[in-house]
Amino acid sequence: MHIEVQLCCVSRKGIKIFVNKLIIKYYSILLTLIILVKMSNNISLTEILTEVFEHLEPHELHSCIFVNRQWCKISIPILWRSPFHECNLLRNKWRSLNLLARTCLLCLGDNKRELLMNESIPLPSVPSGQQPIFDYPSLFRVINIEIICTMSDAWVISNKGKCTRSEYCKKVLRKTLIEHLLERAEMIHFINLDEFNIKPIINKNALNLRRLKKIRFSSPTTDRKNSSIDNVSTFSENVSIFSTLINNLQHIIVENHKQHGSFIEYESDTKALAELVRNQGSLKCLEISGYYMNISSIFESLKGKTTTLTKLSLNRVDLNFISQNAINSWISCVNLKSLEIQNCKIVEEIYFNSGQQIFPNLKKLVFVNHVAKFPINFIIQIIKSTNKNLEFIKFELDHLTSVNQLSLINTAIHHCPNLVHLNVDELLNSQLIQILDSFRKLRELKFDTSNEFDNNTFIEFAKHISQTLKYLYINVDYYPFPDTFRMFINNLNDDVNLKVLHISNGAEELRNECREILEKHGIISTRIHSYQPFL
Repeated sequence: MHIEVQLCCVSRKGIKIFVNKLIIKYYSILLTLIILVKMSNNISLTEILTEVFEHLEPHELHSCIFVNRQWCKISIPILWRSPFHECNLLRNKWRSLNLLARTCLLCLGDNKRELLMNESIPLPSVPSGQQPIFDYPSLFRVINIEIICTMSDAWVISNKGKCTRSEYCKKVLRKTLIEHLLERAEMIHFINLDEFNIKPIINKNALNLRRLKKIRFSSPTTDRKNSSIDNVSTFSENVSIFSTLINNLQHIIVENHKQHGSFIEYESDTKALAELVRNQGSLKCLEISGYYMNISSIFESLKGKTTTLTKLSLNRVDLNFISQNAINSWISCVNLKSLEIQNCKIVEEIYFNSGQQIFPNLKKLVFVNHVAKFPINFIIQIIKSTNKNLEFIKFELDHLTSVNQLSLINTAIHHCPNLVHLNVDELLNSQLIQILDSFRKLRELKFDTSNEFDNNTFIEFAKHISQTLKYLYINVDYYPFPDTFRMFINNLNDDVNLKVLHISNGAEELRNECREILEKHGIISTRIHSYQPFL
């Protein structure tokens, strides 16, 4: 097939680096696809290479740079989509951030280079004619403002002998790099503002946010107001700026870290967020974390998102003051597929009109509350309204009476025949068998048990495990003995495909012996997060 022609004159050194560093399975896939592209008239080699490189790990993808120019041109844009994230993963994070700062400084325009030199901020020196081949900032898809600040500080500190006014130099360099990266990164998909004050830096005229799909706002904590990150403007000002700049966001994340605040301050925050949500015509995901004085205005802004919103996540949000109009706007989102409510304040029950269709397309439902009572009737009504579409359920509810617990589980059993993942607090022995017999599509089951979960229960449990169940996690007070594990294995049906059985608690030496018994039958005991629900 003359593959060497398709490789575009690959050098011997490049092939050696690639083969030595790249995992063999990827290399085999790549060669196979190159043969396929030779046989096809509709797909180019570049398209095939791009598709393969998209699935490589960063350290593997880095090897492709040295093969030839074509591979390098395809690899670099993928590697530089989110360099801040990769720096966080590296062992020597400080050195990596310093090198990243050097690359970004080399890509600065003449005006900004001159500005930094006038402020006595040292710039990296390179031999003549060896400027960066790529305009790396233009390749960024993710901008993390806080890490840019840390990156700037790393550069100043590493050149401490050349910076006479260290703190002033940090401030100037942060502003310059953020401004440059925001202006040059035309491919930005996600901006993580964290606690940074964007108002004095952002240049609306130079900013191109037409590709921006996701943004994260984070309000400053009271104990960080004097930190190295500038906090001049309020949280609401940051939100308002982007509310006027963009209308095509698909994902908004808001994290409020304020421990205390006035009613006016909270009202200003929620009003700004409500306006931002209202302006986004294609909003799919909304995540809000932190106590707000009045969440109603944000919920009311969902009224126009009846067909677009698919995920709503609420964490530590006060729903006590939610108005009926806000509730109506919320339940108008009939295409909602994922609903997560964790540690929110709800004292009274939330009622919907009898027989009202709430979330008919819901597939994922999470309720976690460890601080107060939770409206059980509200949860039950949601489950009943989902047209048996629920695939993922997680319940962690304190202060739950035995009657309410029984009602909740029975509702799930009767209305969720397509359940794939179930994670619940303590279950009764009778419920365990009923759950396994009812949810025949279940792939993953996690639950807590009391002392009632004895050896006989564990053995009987094996008889009801279906063919679909692959991951079983049990938090138990009474750990089964090794002999019980053997009997458990013997009671499994021939068609069972159980891959993971993890039981917490129990003596370590007991666990080791039980682990060996399981592994002989192809079952591991390591805790693995398996089922990845959509969104």
